[in-house]
Amino acid sequence: MGQVNPLQIQDPTCGQGLGSGERRNCQITGTPEGRYPTSNYGFDIHIDTGLDNIVGNFQTLLAHLAEAIWMALLFVLNLILTLLSWALALAPFSDNHVMASLSGGLERFYRAFTSPWLVAAMVGIGAWALYRSLVQRQIASSISGSLASVALMLLALWILHHPQPTVGTAAAFSNAAAQDVIAAPERGSLSDPSASYGSSIARAWDAMTLPGFAALNFSDLGWALSAPDPRLLATANRTVCLDNAYLDQVGRFRAQLILTAFLNGDPIDCSRVARSLPAPRTNAEIWLRSSPGSPARNSLWESFSGQYPYSKYLTIQGGGGAWTRLPLVILVGLGLLGGIALLAWLAIRIFVQTAVAFVLVLITPLALFLPAFGERGRAAFLHWGGTLLGALLSKLVYAALLSVALFGTTVISDAVPTGAGAFMGFLVMSAFWWALFLKRNDILSFISVGNGAGGWGAVGRLGSLFAFGQVARVAGTTGAAASKTATVGRRAVARGASRHVAARRDAVESAAASSLDRQASKRLGARYTAARSLVAEQAAREEQLRSVAGERTDAVRSAREARRLAERTDGPARERHMAKYASERRRAEVLEGRRRDLSGRVEQARKPAERARAFVEHADEAKRTTGRRFPPEAVEKEREGLRREIDRPVTADVHAWRVGLTPERYRGLSGKERREAHAEVDRQLGEDRRAFGAVADRPAGTVEAPPSGGRAHAERGVRQSEDVGRHRRQARSRMAARRGLSR
Repeated sequence: MGQVNPLQIQDPTCGQGLGSGERRNCQITGTPEGRYPTSNYGFDIHIDTGLDNIVGNFQTLLAHLAEAIWMALLFVLNLILTLLSWALALAPFSDNHVMASLSGGLERFYRAFTSPWLVAAMVGIGAWALYRSLVQRQIASSISGSLASVALMLLALWILHHPQPTVGTAAAFSNAAAQDVIAAPERGSLSDPSASYGSSIARAWDAMTLPGFAALNFSDLGWALSAPDPRLLATANRTVCLDNAYLDQVGRFRAQLILTAFLNGDPIDCSRVARSLPAPRTNAEIWLRSSPGSPARNSLWESFSGQYPYSKYLTIQGGGGAWTRLPLVILVGLGLLGGIALLAWLAIRIFVQTAVAFVLVLITPLALFLPAFGERGRAAFLHWGGTLLGALLSKLVYAALLSVALFGTTVISDAVPTGAGAFMGFLVMSAFWWALFLKRNDILSFISVGNGAGGWGAVGRLGSLFAFGQVARVAGTTGAAASKTATVGRRAVARGASRHVAARRDAVESAAASSLDRQASKRLGARYTAARSLVAEQAAREEQLRSVAGERTDAVRSAREARRLAERTDGPARERHMAKYASERRRAEVLEGRRRDLSGRVEQARKPAERARAFVEHADEAKRTTGRRFPPEAVEKEREGLRREIDRPVTADVHAWRVGLTPERYRGLSGKERREAHAEVDRQLGEDRRAFGAVADRPAGTVEAPPSGGRAHAERGVRQSEDVGRHRRQARSRMAARRGLSR
């Protein structure tokens, strides 16, 4: 009897509507993709061994090592596909029991903690509004800020008391859209997404495993993946039912009858049993439907390994194939690792985003108080809400990437010719998986509206550019209208300026802050590149120092040996040894000079290199944990570096990063190249000065740049409004003076 699959985790997709083939797979292996147990993909190894056959023993060891690597990869792939199905099926906000428990817990949290402090938060908002209105004379800002804080707190209360129609609705939309995105390329219909997903996974599993199994178990890949040979099929059918792995396919009741008859010594017609099951599609599947070492697979070797042309197809299963299997399994494994890494990353990201959304909903009673802490609190609340919404909708983004991976795999598998070309198709698929995995962040940054840390993807950046242009156009039009109205009537100018200036200021400040963040990120990227270069240079110097020190040690040792030999000999031999002694001593002195020079240079650059190494390690760690090399706090800190350098002249080498050059290269520019670089730096400095002049967090003492664009029009309207008021007061004073003189 053969073995059965030891790793059988029930896939949640099996409980949903699947096609007939995938339902049968679920009954046999517990997954919609596995037509045969994963353990059946093991190798057939027919090598003579024994105490007097050392070569055979070694060949058997190599074959079993190759089999262990191959089976480990398949079991991991099987597990990853099951975990991916669980990740896609995980929907806590769509489960009525979970939502009832969540709603009850949030209500208890609200009564015990949030409700007693809610009055204090409202009083704090009122006190802040009074301070801004009476002390700072910012009436419009205080009113708009107070209304915004109250509106955000009401939104949090709505989520807290009604999580099902708010969070649950968004999660249900994301789940449904994710299933539709995966289903669309497979069948072109969204009526049965579960069946489409099961079919996609089954086709992807065959594309990822069958070429590897055929290449590692047969010497002719084209023959292995061709239609089944009737002679092979008839031979295997005679004993195919004497295997546990095959009996799992015939149903529990029939398997018990066959086992009982076998134990009682009754004749068993395995051919009749085999005719009741789906026939193998290829020669390789004649082996796959049975486990390694089963009577059916052994009978195939015994019957056909000595017959031409079957002998050349089965050569790899003998002793000579051991030398081929190990390097081949390494090649196949490296390709398969790309698909495993990609699918594992998708499963982990979907799990993580679901967990993040769940945690953010749980802290809603605490997030409710954030708007009471002014502008920064409102910004923190918006970040919380945006992160929650992004986590709820992220399943759609990752489902789109999964759909691309599955669809690309099946397209490549269908495009390559069958037979021997299947292995080349497998290599192309491997390159496709590795490309998707290695460039996953770039692809996500494009298809995502936001990156979860205050930044924007490519689609979001296009939208922000359009919005920025619209804001600038509206601001400019409004400012021009205000100026024109001032010539018609001073009262209309004052009313128009007071109504629009606050909105324009906020819009321009937001656009300016985004521009500064992009510049700060670019500056950080230049620092990162320079730091890596410095670390590499220091490592090269240290390596050179070790090499020179080793050569010097060898020279000293050689000189001592030559002197020792000279003392023991005389005549011409003594002269040769003394000459060598002098030569090696001079070489040691030269190397000592080089060693001291290198040691000084290494010590001089040690502290800068250590700082650069710490900066690079911190950035790389942030990239591994958050997906971004420079977190928002680092970008915000880098903006202060921009402030300090915007008033430096364009010739200063601190601006080299703006044109992608090193400080040394920037200083050495000349001619047309120098003029073009300085012009570009001057343009960027002008944009940064205007941006810093538009943001509200300009530190005291910084010279404000002259306003431009929408901000300039807005401030012009304010000045016109102030001039109107001043002229009206002067006119009243003159009229009062004339009345006094007339009396």
